[in-house]
Amino acid sequence: MNLEAKQRLGILVRKTRSDRSLREFARLVGVAPTTIQGWENGDYIPEIDNLAKIAALAGLTLEELIAYVENREVIEPKAVDRIVHQIRKLPISEVAIIVKVGADRLASVALGS
Repeated sequence: MNLEAKQRLGILVRKTRSDRSLREFARLVGVAPTTIQGWENGDYIPEIDNLAKIAALAGLTLEELIAYVENREVIEPKAVDRIVHQIRKLPISEVAIIVKVGADRLASVALGS
C-alpha cells in the first residue's frame, strides 16, 4: 500500500472512530488501542478481517473501503441495495419492526390512504 493510500486509510479510520476513544474503538474492532493509532498514523495497515470490520463500522462494504483507499471510483449501489445490506446485519427483533412498518405501509396503500 502506497503512502497516499495509507493516509486515506488513516483519515477513514479517524473519521469512523469519530468521538470514540482509541480504547473504545479498539474494543469494537478487537485490537489494541495502539494498533488503531498506528492505522490512523499510517504506520501500518490492518489485516483484511480488520479492514472488513472498519468498513462495517464506517457503513461501507469492503469493496467500497478499498476503492476509497485506492482513490478509485466505485459504482454506488442503489439505495434499496444498501438498505437490504444493512437489514441483513440487524438483530431479528429490529427486522420485525421494519417488517411491521412495511406491512402497515402496504395496508394503507391497499386501503387507499
